[in-house]
Amino acid sequence: MTAEDRVEAFRADIAASPDALARLLETPHSLGLAGARRMCLTGLGSSRFAADVVAASWRAEGRTAWSELASGGARTRPATDLTLIAISASGSTPEVVAAAQSHRGVSQVIAVTERPESALAQSADEVVLLHAGRETAGIACRTFRATLAALAMLGGARPEDLAWTPDALAERLPLARAWAAEVADGIDGAPAIDVLADASLLGLAEQA
Repeated sequence: MTAEDRVEAFRADIAASPDALARLLETPHSLGLAGARRMCLTGLGSSRFAADVVAASWRAEGRTAWSELASGGARTRPATDLTLIAISASGSTPEVVAAAQSHRGVSQVIAVTERPESALAQSADEVVLLHAGRETAGIACRTFRATLAALAMLGGARPEDLAWTPDALAERLPLARAWAAEVADGIDGAPAIDVLADASLLGLAEQA
């Protein structure tokens, strides 16, 4: 895929975001965390960025929740009062699958993934599907949004609470045509690009 092809693919991936989000909201899962005492969200890349945002919102509600990298040696240990939420759109990220497998049989393990047949799904007690579809540009945009929405519903948000989001996104995306090209030209070739955000939204800044 050439650079130009990848740009067009990325634009197509973004344009399909409202429909993908609506698809997720139309097929909500029946799982919930009402009885969970401690919740650890784990993933890599954009999956972990989404986990950071949601874990912060759950803590603000008074829940015991945190996010962590699936890689590294300082991972949370399995425990009977722990719910591990393992996130990987592909369902094949080795570190995330390993984390799920290490908790299986002790902690409650919930997989958040695009693929119900994946190794991650097979390693979990319960599965939450993202319904984002395949992103051809190789950049997680639809899956990032879907992960935020799926985790919100896992935490107790109702589909009707999020029903406004597909239409709002569809209205906002065309507005980018007025400024996106100018902004892209302005930062093209910059030695560094810094994105700032409130600490509770640090995952959004990292995704950016």
